[in-house]
Amino acid sequence: MNFAEYVAILSGDNHLLEKAKLEKKVAGLESERTGFYNDRYSNGQKLAKINEDVASNDAVIARLKSDLKVFRALQEQLPNELPQLKGANRKAGCNECTHMPPLRR
Repeated sequence: MNFAEYVAILSGDNHLLEKAKLEKKVAGLESERTGFYNDRYSNGQKLAKINEDVASNDAVIARLKSDLKVFRALQEQLPNELPQLKGANRKAGCNECTHMPPLRR
C-alpha cells in the first residue's frame, strides 16, 4: 500500500482510493510498456544480426558450391589411379634410407 492509498483510506473517500489504485495500475502499465519497447528494440537488433549472418552464410555456401563444381570437373580429368612412385613403399623402394628408424607396428 502506498501513501496515496493510505491517505484515501483514512479520509474515507472511496473516489480517492479508486484514483490511487488506478494511478498505481497506470504506473505498472507504463513500466511494462517501457520494457516492451526495450525488448522490441533488442529483438530487432538480434534479428538484424541473424539476417546478416544468413546473408554471409549464403555467400559462403555459393562459393563452396562453385569450388565443388571446379573440384569435380578437375576430378574427372585426373586418372583414376595414381602411378606407383619409386620410394612410395618403404620396404620396396627405400632400402637406401638407412638414416630413418625402422617402422614400429
